[in-house]
Amino acid sequence: MSKMTKKKYVYQEVEDCNVEVAPNHEVVKVLGCRGNNLHEVATAKGEKYLASMPTKFRRTVWVKRGDYVIVEHIEEGVKVKGEISRILYKDHINQLSKDGVWPEEFADAVVTKVQDSNDIFVNQNRVLDIESDSEEEDDIESCSEEEDGDASAEEDRDNSSSEDCDK
Repeated sequence: MSKMTKKKYVYQEVEDCNVEVAPNHEVVKVLGCRGNNLHEVATAKGEKYLASMPTKFRRTVWVKRGDYVIVEHIEEGVKVKGEISRILYKDHINQLSKDGVWPEEFADAVVTKVQDSNDIFVNQNRVLDIESDSEEEDDIESCSEEEDGDASAEEDRDNSSSEDCDK
């Protein structure tokens, strides 16, 4: 089987909407990447451990901080206690919440409203400080008023110098 055909089947598996959480599986949130296809994850109870990315997902599917995945527990693992078996997207999360399988601790991930195409994208990684924006606007207004005053003073000087030349 060629690489492209393999990737096609992996994409189909990831995008498949039929998601079931088996008894030895758990929904977790990815906290960060630790290298060598290891990811630090947190359970709904707050327990943190490492989970490995299986070979079939490597270089095909990317997991980033804040994503939700289903992890299969590994019995013999000392440091690595699980292996990622499924990557969850918004459709999967909504389906799991409807089925009652989604943990209540991760309730902020459930999307109740479908975003309209006219909605503006808000970058969640950047903190917006509203007070500093209003202060900057006040500074800009005060600077423009000073510049207007300076411009009128220059016009008066130009007029007086031209009057001096006329005399």
